[in-house]
Amino acid sequence: MAGGLPDEAGLRDAVRGVYAELLQFPVDVVEDDVELESELGVSSLKQIQAVTRLLDTYDLPTPGPEVQVFTYRTVAQVAGLLRQLAASEA
Repeated sequence: MAGGLPDEAGLRDAVRGVYAELLQFPVDVVEDDVELESELGVSSLKQIQAVTRLLDTYDLPTPGPEVQVFTYRTVAQVAGLLRQLAASEA
């Protein structure tokens, strides 16, 4: 767990799990490249809830106002954001 985050597969599994729980979907519906908003109906509020939960889980800093969470449209992109935030803490 370099930088406090699991490996890439583990991180994406965690991201998928959070979205699946918030949406009350089976986790296998939330794939790495599925569009969270347009294909799964993730609202901006749900997106913020999911990212906040992940930030808390991994003790990562809250991104500044220049980072608009809803622009991260897939599980892979959200995982990338978490990696960027972890790297900025290192």
